Amino acid sequence: MVKVARSDVQVRDNGTLSIGNLSKATGVPVDTLRTWERRYGFPVAQKADSGHRSYTISDIRHVYLTKTALEQGFRPRKTVGLSVEELESLLDITAIVKSENHDGDSGHLSATDGADELDRSVVLKRLMDAILAFDSKKLERALASQYVELGYERFLLERVIPLLDEIGSRWKNGLLTIAQEHFASDLIESFLTRHWRPRSLNNNGPSFVLATLTHDLHVLPLHIAAMFLVERNCQILMLGCDTPVQDIVNTASNTDAEGVLVAVSSSLTPQVVSQALAMIRGQMDPQATLLAGGRGCRDVSYKKGVTFMNRFEDLSTVPLEVT
Repeated sequence: MVKVARSDVQVRDNGTLSIGNLSKATGVPVDTLRTWERRYGFPVAQKADSGHRSYTISDIRHVYLTKTALEQGFRPRKTVGLSVEELESLLDITAIVKSENHDGDSGHLSATDGADELDRSVVLKRLMDAILAFDSKKLERALASQYVELGYERFLLERVIPLLDEIGSRWKNGLLTIAQEHFASDLIESFLTRHWRPRSLNNNGPSFVLATLTHDLHVLPLHIAAMFLVERNCQILMLGCDTPVQDIVNTASNTDAEGVLVAVSSSLTPQVVSQALAMIRGQMDPQATLLAGGRGCRDVSYKKGVTFMNRFEDLSTVPLEVT
């Protein structure tokens, strides 16, 4: 046998360790290792015919990093089972955040904050890795698991929106191809639609027409908005992107919609947006609600009869009926 780490930790001739020696090498109790394996499928043991568990030398570092993350306050169900690379990367992130916040008590990173930062960073890295690899199954599964775990609002605010920001940033800096951007956008749009549309069909509250203006091709904000609105029992009539003003007005009128929501990107000038909103408001039912939001609304001059939203979460509280 080969001696490693401590004098009482031994490796078998075939390069494996017993669970007892893995425990000695890492400082993680045997019972804890067994609990991890039972609950999270880690560490993965090789089982002999006799039933004894065997582990590899590489498991020592993997278990040790997991233990270190847990000691810093990270939640087991989100930490145990991460790869060595993910643990190393995210422990480095935590160290950086802590060092940047060392001045003043109010700046210190709490264990809970560290766990949240780890969680966000790990998940966003996994999502982006799936996009870069055109791995639709991995991306779909990651989105689904986060939606179930976080609920719709945190999923949108803490996962989808940061991911879209990252996609946009990488695309602008030449770190993401057009093909990868289109792949990600299409899958995310499909995922969101599958979640809001069934709710919309079963809702019986106010109906809203959702659209972007002519030459505005950014459709995903509409689907994020739809996710918020269906939680308020709204019915969604999705027109999508690049929609002429007259078509928006006619659709709202012909369907007796209680409201219109226009998502506006920075691709349009404030003058164009102001003119479009004025036309929509002027031809809409005076009792119908007109909502507008997005970066393209920041310097808009026309505001009469329009409710502007600075954040997506405003859709959780904004009045949906004209008072």
